[in-house]
Amino acid sequence: MVDKAFSIAKVSGRIYKDAIFQKLLPSPEKKPEEKNPPNVDLSKVDETDLKIIKLLVNDSRTTLSAIGTELGIGTSTVYKRITKLVKEGVIRRFTILADGDKLGLGSAAYIGVTCAKGMKDEVIRKLLDQAEVVEIHEVLEPYDLLVKVRSRDLQSLKEGPLNTVSEIEGIAETRPILVLNTLKEALYNL
Repeated sequence: MVDKAFSIAKVSGRIYKDAIFQKLLPSPEKKPEEKNPPNVDLSKVDETDLKIIKLLVNDSRTTLSAIGTELGIGTSTVYKRITKLVKEGVIRRFTILADGDKLGLGSAAYIGVTCAKGMKDEVIRKLLDQAEVVEIHEVLEPYDLLVKVRSRDLQSLKEGPLNTVSEIEGIAETRPILVLNTLKEALYNL
């Protein structure tokens, strides 16, 4: 665990203690993301905002000064625009895309989940607590939810998350779809 006294982040050539870096640390209480994010007025998102977002999607560690240099604008302008995009809910969080294979989580599967009548919210709450569950999507057909799970290998995938997810109370049916090879994985393409 990172000690708050030593947590620092370098932004635009300056060192800022605690405040910025603490946003990158997981909070002690994991809260589910907002179901209804703030409405975004897309007329307020211009070409420069989109370029900033694209640079951050490609590498969330890109410094404010590097973004400013790339776009020909000042660092403080970049900071103000990113702050505005976060406040308006256009940017929901800053994250990384880790390589599951290199983390020892080389096997993945999607599970089509059909919930018992009136149990979807309870099933979602239980899925949020499962460590192997990395994505949960509410879908229209033919399932209620599409859940992505990761594990060490195929055997541990079958014995672990595929088994535990199917045993959650409130799930009427599961349909696993094993991932053979990931050809492209991105948070978003601009």
